[in-house]
Amino acid sequence: SKLFPMMKAVVSTQSTGRDTLSNFLDVVCKDVVREPPLLPITNEDLPRGTTLKNDARRDISCRGFYTPLDRTFLDVRVLHPNSPSNAKKPLAGMYKTHENEKKSKYMHRVDQVEKGNF
Repeated sequence: SKLFPMMKAVVSTQSTGRDTLSNFLDVVCKDVVREPPLLPITNEDLPRGTTLKNDARRDISCRGFYTPLDRTFLDVRVLHPNSPSNAKKPLAGMYKTHENEKKSKYMHRVDQVEKGNF
């Protein structure tokens, strides 16, 4: 299919972005982990929309990003503003949409279960 090479490039771009950011974080942070698994959900009362899967992962986690001991979880997302799905949206709106989507899926879980920053 003609779509497959394009999808491969998108996955490769996201992986490359994650790996590049991870390498930079290795220089300034401690305990940098690529695709760390999140702790399983037990009895936490999390808002609707939060990812509840036991095999959920973030792109990167590290210590020392904001404060020396806190664990921070980072998400890498590739955004193509000229793609057909984004062509008519303002750039600030695209960034806000992606940020809100990630927050609704992971922020409360990272905060309440992992006791980390997102």
